[in-house]
Amino acid sequence: MKKNIAVLMGGRSLEREFSIKSGQRVSNALRKLGHNVIKLDVDESIVDNLNSEKIDLAYIALHGKDGEDGTIQEILEVLNIPYTGPGVYPNVLSFDKIISKQIFISHNIPTPPFYFLNASSFRE
Repeated sequence: MKKNIAVLMGGRSLEREFSIKSGQRVSNALRKLGHNVIKLDVDESIVDNLNSEKIDLAYIALHGKDGEDGTIQEILEVLNIPYTGPGVYPNVLSFDKIISKQIFISHNIPTPPFYFLNASSFRE
């Protein structure tokens, strides 16, 4: 069955160009499989763009902030659009490396020692 799949790419992170390349490759593969592909560059108008299309599934090809921190996942959940990848909460937890390390330690998962360096301690 042919689906309308939105490929979300680009965004505002420093990994924007890599995300666009990933999104292009995913779009090409989905088209070869017979799906309708809607390529969307994620910017401040993403909610309007998502609402203006009939989307069966969103494929998240974003990297870094907004794509891996739970932001786009939360938008998609509010709009009731199914998407690829983990949900909001796992993204939030895994994006923050300090929280991730603390969770690993609390569950006795081996993790290398670490030191949290904030801006003020960095200046020292």
